[in-house]
Amino acid sequence: MKLCWFSGSGGALSGYRFQTGERAAGEGESADGYPNVTIYDQGSSAEAFEVQFHKYNENTLIVTRNVSLPQDLLTKVKRDIQLWALSSRDCSA
Repeated sequence: MKLCWFSGSGGALSGYRFQTGERAAGEGESADGYPNVTIYDQGSSAEAFEVQFHKYNENTLIVTRNVSLPQDLLTKVKRDIQLWALSSRDCSA
């Protein structure tokens, strides 16, 4: 994710910043120790997008929430997540 979205000026989310960490109190534990990922708007502390990981039977369920990413970036980010969930590491899709 860091390589595909935040690498240099050509990254899809160049200028945005991200933070990883556990869920907030009362939201349960992360699945198998995976941290949640929060992406923040350019130059502010406003949340733009969130990726959560939840244990689901023998799998991990990936849940996303868009707060303010523009539609073109949202489409790219969601497509990348779908590809990565299928074990693809391609950034150019």
